[in-house]
Amino acid sequence: VDTSQSANESTSTSPDENMHDHDNSENNHNNEDDDEEDVDEEPDWDTIAQHEPARSDVPLFINARERRDIAETRFAAALDEVHSNLKQCCDGLLKIAADLFNDNRDKLDIMETQIKQDFIENESARSQMQIRLEESASAAQAQ
Repeated sequence: VDTSQSANESTSTSPDENMHDHDNSENNHNNEDDDEEDVDEEPDWDTIAQHEPARSDVPLFINARERRDIAETRFAAALDEVHSNLKQCCDGLLKIAADLFNDNRDKLDIMETQIKQDFIENESARSQMQIRLEESASAAQAQ
């Protein structure tokens, strides 16, 4: 039995079939353009892995990609934690600064009020002393 001839007969195509295949390849190119819009579609890794040199490269690639995804997830979680801790630290520092500012402001407001009262008392004491000085001067002149 001649198996090589039957294998060739089964794989041979007519010119019409080749033209049809050419049309399908153009459609496939158009579909590939549509597929480029679907960015996250996974290729069929099992089919790719059946051929050399992908037989050894595909599992390595998939494992490395999984490790990278896990590391990326851990890094994102660590970054979120650092961001959260930094925010808490900044909030704590701002609270301390605000409390110090408010305490100093309250003390300064009390001091300002006291100084204003002292100015008022000093002005009233000065005016009374001025009146007494003028009275003493006029009494001294009258004598």
